[in-house]
Amino acid sequence: MLATKYFQISHKNHQASNLQEVKSLRLIKSSNLPGSDFEGAQMQGVNIRHSNLAKAKFRKCNLRASVLRHSNLKGSDLEWADFSHNLCFRVNLAKSNIQCATLEGSNIVESRLYGADFNWTNLKDCSFKNSNLEAVNFCNSDLEGATFENCKLRGSTYNMNTVLPFSYEMAQRIGMEFVPLKIFATLQ
Repeated sequence: MLATKYFQISHKNHQASNLQEVKSLRLIKSSNLPGSDFEGAQMQGVNIRHSNLAKAKFRKCNLRASVLRHSNLKGSDLEWADFSHNLCFRVNLAKSNIQCATLEGSNIVESRLYGADFNWTNLKDCSFKNSNLEAVNFCNSDLEGATFENCKLRGSTYNMNTVLPFSYEMAQRIGMEFVPLKIFATLQ
């Protein structure tokens, strides 16, 4: 039997596929896979380009050191995923659940993250360029060393547990909103 070293998905149209057991996946190209389930998959170093993965489940996935280009992941679930040291170029992650994940050291360029939930997420040393981060939830997240170049942050929220890369005054000037912790709101 001939053993294959790497697996790829190219020019496929499979909605809501279960791809949790896919091993050694290295490429997803020009495919339509909305609602697919990759939960817990080991996809380190995967190259995703020109694909629709809207509402896909990437919970607890290892997507470390991957490259995502011109792809739609809108409304996807990346909770607890390792999404660190990635390059995202023109990726739609709007309204995605990215709670408790790590994106440390990632470069996110010309991407849509509008309304994404980064609650309790590690965003240390992330570089955001020309991206829409409006209405993003940064509560309880670590943004130490993160940079925002020509990004929209209006309506994004943070709380006293958020580690911002700039002062609270600067956050307010660029349109971010402070949210008090619920425990303190109930004491008033």
